[in-house]
Amino acid sequence: MADKSSKPHDPFFDLLAGTTAETGEKFFHNFVKHLAQTYHAQFALVTELLEDTPGTARTLAFHAHGNNMKNFEYKLQDTPCECVYENGLLYLKSGLQEQFPDDHDLVEMGVHSYLGMPLYAKDGSKIGHICVLGINPVAESASAIDYLHIFASRAGAELERIKVERQLLNQREKLAQMVDEQTVELRISKELAEAANRAKTDFLARMSHELKTPLHAITGFSQLMKEETAGRLNPVYKEYVDSTLSASYHLKSIIDELLDFSVLEIGKLKTNIKPHTIKPLIDDSIRMVTNKAREKGISIHYDEQSDNAAQIMVDDARLREIMINLLTNGIKYNHENGSITINVQATENSYCISITDTGTGISKVEQAKVFNEFERLNADQDCIEGTGIGLAITKRLVEHMQGTIGLESQLGRGSTFWVEFPAVKP
Repeated sequence: MADKSSKPHDPFFDLLAGTTAETGEKFFHNFVKHLAQTYHAQFALVTELLEDTPGTARTLAFHAHGNNMKNFEYKLQDTPCECVYENGLLYLKSGLQEQFPDDHDLVEMGVHSYLGMPLYAKDGSKIGHICVLGINPVAESASAIDYLHIFASRAGAELERIKVERQLLNQREKLAQMVDEQTVELRISKELAEAANRAKTDFLARMSHELKTPLHAITGFSQLMKEETAGRLNPVYKEYVDSTLSASYHLKSIIDELLDFSVLEIGKLKTNIKPHTIKPLIDDSIRMVTNKAREKGISIHYDEQSDNAAQIMVDDARLREIMINLLTNGIKYNHENGSITINVQATENSYCISITDTGTGISKVEQAKVFNEFERLNADQDCIEGTGIGLAITKRLVEHMQGTIGLESQLGRGSTFWVEFPAVKP
């Protein structure tokens, strides 16, 4: 049986985790490092097409033999990069130097294979390109081209953000001559922040949708194999199919989280807030996580201290999502054979729902950032899965429905997460 503690290398999530907090030069330095590692290439670079100098590109980051090198400008003529800018995707498994005999840098670098792809702006224009060059073939797996699309989309979003930033900075210089410098600074800072957020959100939404299509195929064919519609499977292959299905369901939950996050980021979440009875919503949420709790031997207790007919103003589907997120976290960070207690208490104008677990607890330092996006507790522990945006989504959902959320925790003694929503007035 395979060791379940060892996880497969996933370039998409490595890229997301390794670059999501960075922008500009730091982003591109980390980006080319991930690019080279993914393709086991000696060289990786990302360039920008110079608008004021036709036929010339400038490197935004250049990775060579494990090191970040100094950026430079170069002429595209008679290089493989020129083919990428003119024709799109270019892959040469071998014979690179023979194909481009006038590109003397290829000889100096000692490379024989090449994989490159353009970077596109939202309007479809080519604004740059990424590529890897290797002594040996750099794209041996069937998914190599698919992953390059993901890398190119992420780099393109950041490059376009930088271009917007440059335009805004140029505008700032002009505006500074006419209006007060402090007023301009505030306006430009706000626009730069909004541009950065839009670029990251667009990337998350675009990639989440693109990943769902092949994932549906993986899940569908795996389910057919599990049902043995084409013939019986031996026990080993049954285990492989079960592992594939489990991984695809987990990946779907991650993609759904990314989609929720992108929708919340751009403020397009639609809710239907009206009176709902608390008890049925909590009962439904408990049923949804019962199997996951049973796998770890965790018992869930619902301590009903309030009126069973108590009502709050929420969107019922979103409250279930909030409860399932909090219950799942309570299970994930709990001890084997631990417990979770749900308590509902009435205040003067609201109801507070608390979820208390018997898990590891959260330190004061971690509590301060637990609701930040891409902050995952105990991220160094491979046995704990997640993207680090579940609690960030939960907080935004709660606040979108005019509620509040908080936590109390102590290391070694578990945690209590609570949400509070307006009560329905009789």
